[in-house]
Amino acid sequence: MFGVPLATRSSAGWVYPLTPLARLTRALRVALGWGLLALALLALILGVLWGVPAWAAASSPAYALAKARAGEDRELPPFLGSPVECERVPTHYRLGGDASSFRFWVQGPRGRALVNAQVEGERVTRFSLIRVRFGE
Repeated sequence: MFGVPLATRSSAGWVYPLTPLARLTRALRVALGWGLLALALLALILGVLWGVPAWAAASSPAYALAKARAGEDRELPPFLGSPVECERVPTHYRLGGDASSFRFWVQGPRGRALVNAQVEGERVTRFSLIRVRFGE
């Protein structure tokens, strides 16, 4: 069972059979080790599958344009105060060759706002305020 030995050897060279409880304990330790290895591997795979596209979206020129538009917007300072800062990685993003869309949080001294921006080419074509939360 899981490659667990059925006996152990003493320092004097005697062979003692393992009790069922000792065999179960060793088998559980081996299974736990493999389970933790599988979880670590799964976490690594999911980290790469989520992290690489998110990093690509956050470092794209289109997202930089959307963040710059949020900093220049006239609607946000009355709600959030000044200065406003955007989150590093957008909450939702869709990158395309000619058009990209982003949904991200903008935070100011008075609260947070969720905004939606669509970038086509070198300019922001749509910018809208979705939700405002005060006191966060």
